[in-house]
Amino acid sequence: MEIKINKNIYKKESLKKTIQVYESLAKIDFLEESNFFIVKIDDINEEVKDIIQDEFCNYLLFESGKCL
Repeated sequence: MEIKINKNIYKKESLKKTIQVYESLAKIDFLEESNFFIVKIDDINEEVKDIIQDEFCNYLLFESGKCL
């Protein structure tokens, strides 16, 4: 699974904190492209497979709000 995150909206530090929270549920890495972070989520715990993308993005939004 991949999620494309806009660098103009989300900070790298918020993304790193979100990954730390979710790393017990999946293998999560990210790459940087010009204007985006590309988040790769693999080996997802079966119990959260259907919701992890939405929950990850919600938490990233929460972390980003703390940075304002």
